[in-house]
Formats: sequence, structure tokens, C-alpha cells
Amino acid sequence: MLLSRCVLCNEFSDGHALCPSCWEKISNQFYDKAFKRCPECYSLVPFEDHRCRFCSSHPLSKIFIISPYEGISRKIIEDIKFSGFKRGIPAVAEVFRYHIESLHLEGGVRIVPVPASASGLKRRGFDQMKLIARKIGLPWTPALKRKADIEQKSLSRKDRINEMDKMFSISKEISDCCEKNIILIDDICTTGTTMFSAMDALSLSGKNLIGMAWLGFVHG
Repeated sequence: MLLSRCVLCNEFSDGHALCPSCWEKISNQFYDKAFKRCPECYSLVPFEDHRCRFCSSHPLSKIFIISPYEGISRKIIEDIKFSGFKRGIPAVAEVFRYHIESLHLEGGVRIVPVPASASGLKRRGFDQMKLIARKIGLPWTPALKRKADIEQKSLSRKDRINEMDKMFSISKEISDCCEKNIILIDDICTTGTTMFSAMDALSLSGKNLIGMAWLGFVHG
């Protein structure tokens, strides 16, 4: 029997993408270690029963940020996103699956990745979120398409908000999938504009929508 090795350090990993040591390093950065989660939207709050700003400003949206934009979590995503380091993709997928399962959603889950911009795809040679979605091991659909190649990182916050309704179109088959829940996944959530725009595009699907990003900032 072939023994699996950790995708980060190459130590034996007992069938997982990450060995126990690397998993501990990454999981110690999960926001869940330091913050409570709002039961309505899964956003981060400083203490239980606290109503976060996110719930007030986006009452129909639910968002889940896994980790702050720092440390080993940041390095893994930046290696994939900016350096084309595919080796870390199984590790990211394993973390996403762990957090999706922690939500204990009834009625099944379908993953929808936020598609890469045309310029990012050209730079890397692959769409990292589609590869991650495929590795999670749950049903997934590339239901979103970008209407235009808008590089969000080059825009101001105001310009990002103004571009929201121009970003995505949706494939019709997503409404026909049997799962009741859609988890929209992305690598980095900064202002949240990309995530909100994608969720708006999917809002007519009739499904329970949750946005989940690996890296981001506290919303509460």
C-alpha cells in the first residue's frame, strides 16, 4: 500500500492532504479559534448573541471566512494564486470540506467556485477555484461566468461596488440541481464585492446560499 505524504512538508499524512503537524499549524489560524460565529449569517462576532454589521447590511446573504489574511494560510493561497503552485490545492480543498461539513446543513450541498478572471487565468494557466472545487469531493458546478475581465484588486472600494452588477452571469442548470444548499467558494475576500456579486447572481436559484472564502477580514 502506498503511503500518502503531506502536500506541504512531504511527511507521511495517513491518507490526508496534510500531515497532523501542518493541519495543526493551519487550524490554529482558523477564525473559529478566536471568534464566535453569528448563527444567522456565519459572520464573525466578538461574543455570543452579538448582532453583526453584516447581518444588518446584507440580511439575505450568509458568509463564512475561514482564516485571516496572514501566516501559513496566506502563503498557501498566494503560492497558488500568484505563483501557480498547484501542490497546495489538495490542502485548501481539505480545509474547505472540513468547514463545509462543520455547518451541518440538511438537504445536501453543491459547490460553486468563483471563476478566475481572464487575466488571472492567463497568468496562472489554470482556474484555481475550479481545481479546488473538484478536489473537495462534494458535488460541484461551474455555474458562474464572468461577464467581463474586471481585475478587482486594481479598483478602489467605490469602483468595486459600482462594478458589482456587471461581474457574473449564471448557468440555468444550477436551479435544477437536487441539493438544497449552495456553497460559493473563493480564495480571498477583501471588500466582499466579488462574493456579494456572485451571490446576487445565484440568488434566483431558489437555494440556500452561503459564501465561503479561505482568507478575509473580520466583518462583525
